[in-house]
Amino acid sequence: MIELRHVGVYVSELERMEVFYKNVFQMTVIQSKVFTENALLDELLENRQAIISKLITPYGSVSGTGDMVELVEVCGKKSEESIAGEIFIPGTAHIAFGVDDILATADRIIVNGGCMKTSIVEIGSNKCCFCVDPEGNWLELIQRGTPNNS
Repeated sequence: MIELRHVGVYVSELERMEVFYKNVFQMTVIQSKVFTENALLDELLENRQAIISKLITPYGSVSGTGDMVELVEVCGKKSEESIAGEIFIPGTAHIAFGVDDILATADRIIVNGGCMKTSIVEIGSNKCCFCVDPEGNWLELIQRGTPNNS
């Protein structure tokens, strides 16, 4: 069995991003601003310290597994100083969120400092768009529709 546990997002301002994900996606903080200390991260981050906050979606809270975003702020080196290819460069991937109301979610993204990067388009019975959070991390919103069985 394979399980998706969380998505790690490398950020420059942990506290600001924690508020963003709480406000936009109604996520609950389950671990806030914890300094990491383990050999795996020491090797990955070249012995820089990281501060981590973990947030879970309402669905993840109910199911008890997955649906988690792990926000990671690496101390001692800002993203603009990073070398291409390092894992902690913000904005290098995207997170897809299933939402009930794509327009309301996109509006919350804008109100909380992010922006839309595409219009909302229909793909089959679904509505989709791309946005970015306040630090430029890409977010895909997907509102599932019901298939047209004509």
